[in-house]
Amino acid sequence: TITTQATTTASADIVLHNNDANFNPVVKFAGTSGKELAGNTNTDWSTGALTTYIIAKDEGTTENIAGLFATGAPGPGVVWVTGGTYQLDGNGCTSAPTTGKSLSQYRIIRATYTNGLNTNGGSMWVDGVKTADGTNCASVGGTGFEIGGRVFGSLPNRVFKGGIAEVISFRQGFSGNESQR
Repeated sequence: TITTQATTTASADIVLHNNDANFNPVVKFAGTSGKELAGNTNTDWSTGALTTYIIAKDEGTTENIAGLFATGAPGPGVVWVTGGTYQLDGNGCTSAPTTGKSLSQYRIIRATYTNGLNTNGGSMWVDGVKTADGTNCASVGGTGFEIGGRVFGSLPNRVFKGGIAEVISFRQGFSGNESQR
């Protein structure tokens, strides 16, 4: 349940494009410092398994780390990392880099955490193909979340530059059969 609604005015740095990803709407982020979408829930993100699906396209992100979906400070989430990979997010570390796919086109990204406090046992997937398993990288909890950035605390520059068409996050893991539905 989302417990906080938007409280600031619109920005030219975050723009809705109605017909961008396979004729579907996309939110475009300009990569401007401190410009991301943020909110809060009533449950800590690190209390169990977490599965997140994202449809995104990188369009020249320049920061060394930029959030697509971030929680806590930092909690479980998905970040873009220098070199053009998406990875599981942790506290001072990242894990399970995606490989072998150009990120300059829209991709379906799936990130799994079996335990919200660590990337161990988690995995990253791109377009339905598992690309990497998580290794030991701890995260911290919290109820906040961000889309298009990971700027909680004093990190205003960790903003994604590109399009995000969809973010769906489930507070559970999925079996192989469930993931194929």
